[in-house]
Amino acid sequence: MADENRPATATHPRWRDSAEVCALIEGNQCLGYVIRRGDWQAYRGTADDRVESEGKLLGSYDSLAEAKIAVEQALIRATRKEIVLGANAIWNS
Repeated sequence: MADENRPATATHPRWRDSAEVCALIEGNQCLGYVIRRGDWQAYRGTADDRVESEGKLLGSYDSLAEAKIAVEQALIRATRKEIVLGANAIWNS
C-alpha cells in the first residue's frame, strides 16, 4: 500500500485510499481506481484527451486487494502494448 504522506511522482504511482474509493495516482493523472459498491469494482483510468468521464470497467472483485491487482495488471498490459507498438513503428520505418 502507498505511503499517504508521500506524494505521487512521475515515476512512482501511489494508491490513495479511503473507505469506499481508492485511486492509483501518478502526478495529476488517475491511472485507475476501485469503488466499493457491495463488491469492489475496478476501473482503468481515463486519458486526459478522452471525453468520457468514467474509466473502463475491469471487473468486480470480492476483495480490495484483488481489485487493486486488476488495475495494476491492466496498467502493465497497456504499458507493454505501447512499448510493442512503439517498437514496431521504429522497426517498420
